[in-house]
Amino acid sequence: MAQTPDPLGSIKIAKNAYAFNLRRRFTPVSHFVVKKSKATSPIAQAIESMRTPQKKPFGTGVRGAKGQPAAPPAGGVKSILSAMLKTTLLIVFLLVLAFLWFYVGASAPPPVPPVPPQPIPSFIGSLDVTPLAVTLLTAGTESAITAQPYVQFDYVPHNLSTFSVDARMYSSPPSRQVFLLRYPRRGDDIYTEFHASLQTNLRKRGWLMSEIDLEDLGTMPGGSTLLIPTGFLPSPLLAGDEGRRIPSINELASRGVSVIYIGRPFDNVLDEGGSAGIPRAADAASLARLGITFNLLTPPSSSAPFRMGAPLYSVTSNRRAAKAYYGSVQALSYDKGFLVFVPQTLDGGWPKAGQTAGEDIAMLIAEEPYRPVLSYANWSTNSTLPEKGRISLFPDPVVPVRDGYLRLRFYMNDSNGLGEQLVMDWPIRKQARGDLFLVGSSVLVPGYLGGGMTYVEVQPHETDNSSVKLYLELEQDGATFSRSAVEAGATSTSVPTTATFSTDAPTGAYVLRVVDQHNKIYAATRVYVPNLAVAVAIDPKTKLAYSPRTMFGSGEFNFVFYVDGMQKTVPSVKVKLLKPPSPIEGPEVTFDNSMNISYRFKRDFGRGNYTFRFDFGNDYVQTLTMRYDVRVQFWEKPEVMVMGLAGLIIFGFGFYVSRMRQEKLLFALDIPDFPPQSVVKIKLPAQTVLGLFDSINRDYAWERMPLKAEELKNGFRKVISGGKPVMIGDYNLSRLLEQLHTRHLVEESGGYWLPTSWTRTPMPLPPAAAGAAQSAGSGAASAAAARAASSPPTARRLSTYRYLRDLFVTHAVRFSKLRAVANCDVKTLIGPTEYYIHFYEGDDDVILRALQTVEAGRTWILFPDRYELERFEDRLHSAGRAQLSFKMQLSTKRARLLTLEELPQVLKNLKVEVG
Repeated sequence: MAQTPDPLGSIKIAKNAYAFNLRRRFTPVSHFVVKKSKATSPIAQAIESMRTPQKKPFGTGVRGAKGQPAAPPAGGVKSILSAMLKTTLLIVFLLVLAFLWFYVGASAPPPVPPVPPQPIPSFIGSLDVTPLAVTLLTAGTESAITAQPYVQFDYVPHNLSTFSVDARMYSSPPSRQVFLLRYPRRGDDIYTEFHASLQTNLRKRGWLMSEIDLEDLGTMPGGSTLLIPTGFLPSPLLAGDEGRRIPSINELASRGVSVIYIGRPFDNVLDEGGSAGIPRAADAASLARLGITFNLLTPPSSSAPFRMGAPLYSVTSNRRAAKAYYGSVQALSYDKGFLVFVPQTLDGGWPKAGQTAGEDIAMLIAEEPYRPVLSYANWSTNSTLPEKGRISLFPDPVVPVRDGYLRLRFYMNDSNGLGEQLVMDWPIRKQARGDLFLVGSSVLVPGYLGGGMTYVEVQPHETDNSSVKLYLELEQDGATFSRSAVEAGATSTSVPTTATFSTDAPTGAYVLRVVDQHNKIYAATRVYVPNLAVAVAIDPKTKLAYSPRTMFGSGEFNFVFYVDGMQKTVPSVKVKLLKPPSPIEGPEVTFDNSMNISYRFKRDFGRGNYTFRFDFGNDYVQTLTMRYDVRVQFWEKPEVMVMGLAGLIIFGFGFYVSRMRQEKLLFALDIPDFPPQSVVKIKLPAQTVLGLFDSINRDYAWERMPLKAEELKNGFRKVISGGKPVMIGDYNLSRLLEQLHTRHLVEESGGYWLPTSWTRTPMPLPPAAAGAAQSAGSGAASAAAARAASSPPTARRLSTYRYLRDLFVTHAVRFSKLRAVANCDVKTLIGPTEYYIHFYEGDDDVILRALQTVEAGRTWILFPDRYELERFEDRLHSAGRAQLSFKMQLSTKRARLLTLEELPQVLKNLKVEVG
């Protein structure tokens, strides 16, 4: 069989290969020339195009024979007509534009004049004060009688948001007017700005300033203030001038004038005329008669809030007592007046800062820190200011004086937020002849606290030797709470008498007085009724107050009674859960002689507020309201339900898309598993891990500094096992720390870890701080500082200090070690200002410690979060003396409450202002 030829056998496949050379021999380059048109508008460009003949393109002309000119172009007449038509149209267009311009300009409204600058708002508030009682009461005991200042007044505010008041008692009349000496000056380039600032700030503080000449000093009244900002002492004031009746500076102070001198030492004086006001040397004999020594070798330094820089000298006297105020201000005390030295000129102490100089000197004049304060008290309004009210103030008791001078200074803020002061001065003296004492103490225990009859010693001290019917009367803010007869019959007004008195008045300060039927006061004293408070008891397991959820869940409500902050047993109390607004009412249960009570009432409580009523008898009742929020199951939370619904929608949409999508060929990459790594389990003793904390601290030159988990992880590389460093992962490190935490070997606070042994022993203090803590005194504030210095540090305190250290290092801020400075946790310096920082750890001692540093510099109290800050602010509403004093410092911006979250931004702002 013959083979069939293959039809593809004769086909040959040819292969062509092409090679390309990518090397470039030419590179395109673009050249541009920028031409600016001389015309400034399309109209000018059109005129320019018609005025300038256009050049013909090359090769468009027709040249005749050699030597013959080219023939004129055809249509020359048409070109001329066309040019004329264009010019006519252009002129018409310009006329239309001119007409529109003038028409629009005539019909347009007149230009709006510029808005004048708004005047600076002025203070619009006022306060009407009506004194009701300004007197001295009897205080102390019969063997050690003291005087108790007492002032009561009514007030009516107008356009005020808040106000506060402080009362200060002086032995001599405080100054109310200031005179500025008109005299040539040196170093006074900022005088104009200083003068305006001084006058403005004195007016805000309730003072008026006048100017005075040398010739008027002879008739200057005592009890006023003279300001001499001349830089050098006026020469007539060195020894006086009898011919011109100009007293010397010593004579002015002895007369009762407070002389404030701003300038250099008295070795050079300034004449009224002279050659361009150049100072000359002072007369040595006249200078020696003053008896004042200027020390230039050891000049002092200013302290906040006084901002004068570079003090030149300090003063001493072998005749007068010298004291320093605000660090650099020196004062000599005379019989009735004072000689105050501000040891710099205006330009030297406040370079280019006349505003600041005026504020500082106004503060020195108005505050008069050199005038001794015999007694002090303050009061501030709540958040809502009533339309009118009555205030009773009891400043601190003083030595047995019969009279004095009381100054009330009102710090007012109007509805616009502007501040101003009102100063009122009243003479204060003891109006009643007699004395009145509570035998034992000035505390009057009411009947509902187990108190009974209190013995009272009445000494009328009248001279008429009459007998009248006398009564013991308890008064507070004009209201009488108790009244009882001293004796059944008439009582002699010249013979001491012992009587008894009892009351069930609410807590607070009262005036107990002896009066007759015509309300004549024979004797009066201040008494105090203790404060009884009801609080939730402390859980012995958690060392915290029982939570509402725990008590409402178990139906057992635990309460404790406090009297002036101390747990107290009450004779009898009836407790009942009230019905409104909840639909549940509990039974009334009586507890006798109890300090801690447990009120049991088991029900299915719902969410809401529940009020408990405590009836102590004697018509004294207190209530306590608690909020109960029912625990919501996880799946009942709204956010969980929303997230679940969203998940169902997403799942349904994905399922629908997956079913509708066409089948496609999918490709995948097969990546092999990583090779397994060999891990060796190492057993480390707990002391080795705990030793890492001290080892890392030594490497960084730290002391008891908590560490982050990442720092501990890196520290494990120092542990050698089998000749190799130990590498630990995040998971194993977390398990290790949890095991140590379960064994109470380490604890965590604020994201930092530390051994529990650090919180069992006090930290060693530097010698200076330890000495300051030991010699602080025996007052409440000093005791608080001593307790803080000797107590072991807490984990919260150490972690807070670690957080501050990282923050201060980042912002380049100088700071002290923890508790290295007495009375504060950390001291820092930002620019020229010192800041004293206190850590809040849930105790009220921080208020006492903060009050010790507000005079030295700015004081901050740090809180871990906003919740604890707000709880602390609520506790400041107490009527305690420390709380009231601290609220005054908050209102004057000397103290500030901050959270750790707010601190970075505050430091950033302070650094910007200082820079």
